[in-house]
Amino acid sequence: MNARFLGLLAGPLMLLPSSAMAEVAGVWRVTGNIEGKSFAVDCTFEPRGAQFGGQCVDLATGEAKAKPGKVHKISHGSARGNEVRWTYPTKVMLMSIDIVFAGSIEGDRMSGAITAKGRQGRFSAIRKPV
Repeated sequence: MNARFLGLLAGPLMLLPSSAMAEVAGVWRVTGNIEGKSFAVDCTFEPRGAQFGGQCVDLATGEAKAKPGKVHKISHGSARGNEVRWTYPTKVMLMSIDIVFAGSIEGDRMSGAITAKGRQGRFSAIRKPV
């Protein structure tokens, strides 16, 4: 095979989801706490080449200011090995901030850290059955 033919094959192969992307794909129930405030979202992760997109939707948590049904588009998502990271913007008191999740996947479970404008917390997630 010549180099030009191999180059033509490499382009489409770069668009295929990696095994890490396949592991993160799907719907996850994500819950946690950031500086005393509970949160719960259902996140749908959709592989897009070497990265992933999708959205997270707020669920009712009992917090007075929670807005169930609010949709957050994922602005950046990546997975490598069992490590996963995603970000979505949200508005808090008219200020736009990025919510950043960084954790690891083990089968149908995920856990890690969350940061938002200098605040920190923890999250855990369970893959929802299809």
